[in-house]
Amino acid sequence: MSLVVVEEADITKGILNTLNYRFLIIFVLILIILYLVVSLIIKNYQKRLQETNTVLNAVATGEVENIKELDVANDDDISNINKSANNINKNLNETASFIIAIADGNFNYEYNAVSKNDKIGNSLVELKKNLEQAKELELKRKQEDERQTWATIGTAKFSEIIREYSDNLEDLSYAIISDLVNYIGANQGGLFVINEDDKNEKYIELLASYAFSRRKMLTKKIPWGVGLVGRCILEKETIFMTKIPEKYLSISSGLGEENPASLLIVPLIFHEEVFGVVELASFSKIEKYKIDLVKHISESIASAISMVKINVRTAELLRESKIKTEQTASQEEEIRQNIEEMQAATDELNAKLEDSRSIFQAVNSVANIAQFDINGRITDVSENYLKLLQKDKKDIVGKVQGSFSSEAKNPISFKNFWEELKKGKKMEFEQVIKVNNEIIRLNSIYIPIKNTNGDVYKVVSFANKK
Repeated sequence: MSLVVVEEADITKGILNTLNYRFLIIFVLILIILYLVVSLIIKNYQKRLQETNTVLNAVATGEVENIKELDVANDDDISNINKSANNINKNLNETASFIIAIADGNFNYEYNAVSKNDKIGNSLVELKKNLEQAKELELKRKQEDERQTWATIGTAKFSEIIREYSDNLEDLSYAIISDLVNYIGANQGGLFVINEDDKNEKYIELLASYAFSRRKMLTKKIPWGVGLVGRCILEKETIFMTKIPEKYLSISSGLGEENPASLLIVPLIFHEEVFGVVELASFSKIEKYKIDLVKHISESIASAISMVKINVRTAELLRESKIKTEQTASQEEEIRQNIEEMQAATDELNAKLEDSRSIFQAVNSVANIAQFDINGRITDVSENYLKLLQKDKKDIVGKVQGSFSSEAKNPISFKNFWEELKKGKKMEFEQVIKVNNEIIRLNSIYIPIKNTNGDVYKVVSFANKK
């Protein structure tokens, strides 16, 4: 019996030893597998962390171009970091592209801040607005300078035309209207003058017209006071219309007869007397600065028409006097006196015309100018003067002299000052004005302007800032 027990114990021990060995092998294998899995996981994390670190270093040094997008497939901390890094890189790329665009002047580039707390993004959007405003102001200033240069050249151009054609009214009219149509870019124009040759009939005559680079030989006689031209003469006011009365006027073009989009009629006034009008029609709207030029040169045109008419009349009188001298010697003295009187009137008018030209030149050379009636009320103020005073013309015109200064007005001094001007005496006046809390001192010279009868009918002042 004891032998059997020993053999069974040995067998059992052998079995246990075998099982332990197998378990040990399996355990070791499991450990190896776990080690490999953990190593693989760690290596993968290290690789992902290295990629994240590389991208973050590139972002930190500003090298945001051509950076690959990090993996965010897994739902772990590294993916969350990668997602933030991708967003940072995307925002930086968009910001860089935006900065490059606005640096190149492309203000249409679409860019929005990431959030209301995005300080950099919001600052860049504000910078874009400021740059846009600065660009608009620069373009506006450049446009104003170009328009001012254009007006100056135009004034000189038409002054030269007036000097060149001062002896023939028809040639003068055509030269003015043809150059005026072309210079302001209109499509058609006409110059009308008041005809008083027939003492029994006073009417408005189309003396010259021009359209599409060709001279239009038209005969047009308008009864006194009829139509827009007649209204312009009677009211002595400029007419500008963008809705033209039906069948009032048409412009011939390659497509036939078309209605204009805008119509400008400017009275030709010299020494408060109307001599005619300039009528301009265009397929497009005539801009304000072009209208201002036409109004600016209208007085020079009127004075030229007046001078030519007087010269023609003088020549006619000279011819008549010669005929009368040949017919009868008894009338010689009377004719001579008439000629002398007419010549004196011509000389006086020419002197007044020269005076007007001097004033016209002064307007172009003096920055601050104002015009007054004989009662001391302002009738016109130059643009430069308005800029200095920082006021609108409507706030100045109609006010008495000095009303825009900060000084108290002395009725007695004011009256004495203007009584001297009415006598034709040139006066000087120092003015103190306050503009935006800044005290400005002006030295002003007041010059009386006389009409053909030698009476003062207006006063022009020129002011210089001390």
